Amino acid sequence: MQPSCSGLVGEGAVEDDWVDTPENGAGTYDGLVRPGDLKILAASAQGSFNLLHVCGKALGFGRIAANPVHAINWADCYAGPAIADIVGWIRPALCAGLDNLGTMVSGSPEDCAQQVADALQQSGGRPLLLAPGCTFDPDAVPRANLHAIRQAVAAQSALGKQRTAGDPAAARRPSSAG
Repeated sequence: MQPSCSGLVGEGAVEDDWVDTPENGAGTYDGLVRPGDLKILAASAQGSFNLLHVCGKALGFGRIAANPVHAINWADCYAGPAIADIVGWIRPALCAGLDNLGTMVSGSPEDCAQQVADALQQSGGRPLLLAPGCTFDPDAVPRANLHAIRQAVAAQSALGKQRTAGDPAAARRPSSAG
């Protein structure tokens, strides 16, 4: 009997950069790790929402992004690829945009707000779950930066509502505003 994941929200993580090394040879991830990843993802597919986190720098981002998930999270700011480089072909919802190792920790509130605007601009109007590329130490991130991120998202949301007021088709068109 199969265990049920019905109604659950799940998260999984994959990382291929530690497996597909010159010492191990190309394709080691596909032969050794991917079959297990696919079993886990198949079980989580029964849930209402699942998120795949790409840990580290994906050597095969296209292969990983093709996994059967609702959303994909990755460190676009320091591991890549950039949101703009994949927005046109990736199927899952995008979950990225904030540099958890750099800007959030050592940037100014203005830097954090600019990073929000940049991520939204890169998405080209496609919905984006704005998120850090990975976990962060909440004690290391200044509260002012977290507030700046929240305020920048609220401001961008308000701009979007103003642009689309009275024009339902505008909500589906990419915006050039940052």
